[in-house]
Amino acid sequence: MNQNHLSRRKVMQLMSLTFLGSLAIPKVTYSMTNHNDFFDEEIETIHIKKGEGKVSKIGGIDIISKLSKHQTSGNLGCDEATLKPGFLGAPPHMHKNFDEICYVLEGSVTIMVEEKIFQVNAGDWHLRPRNKIHTFWNSSESPARFIDIYSRGT
Repeated sequence: MNQNHLSRRKVMQLMSLTFLGSLAIPKVTYSMTNHNDFFDEEIETIHIKKGEGKVSKIGGIDIISKLSKHQTSGNLGCDEATLKPGFLGAPPHMHKNFDEICYVLEGSVTIMVEEKIFQVNAGDWHLRPRNKIHTFWNSSESPARFIDIYSRGT
């Protein structure tokens, strides 16, 4: 067996542990009372320098949030993330209101969408469409650094 890949059993264990941990995280629901306000917001010019952004850590993933839906009139959000070797990035989940686009800067990320598994390497792009169950992990021995873009679409 190739030592650079997590076994199916190990992935399932990581997903189970992450799922159990996610039960403790409160769910957030957003609502909009005036639909017209959403589209009439004026967007400010934003310059985010290298290393800047809202920093957070979830399990084995370090996240720097670069843009939020509040800064882009709800059109997109964008994070830069570093995922440690051997860690699950997120338990299986899906998004109803946006697509998720991943661009790998360094290393590689294994992404599962429904029943398909993709090895996404540095320089590769991957689209995880809304309404499809997906998860991702780093099965290599090196950190993976990537950009995730969350697009509402039209």
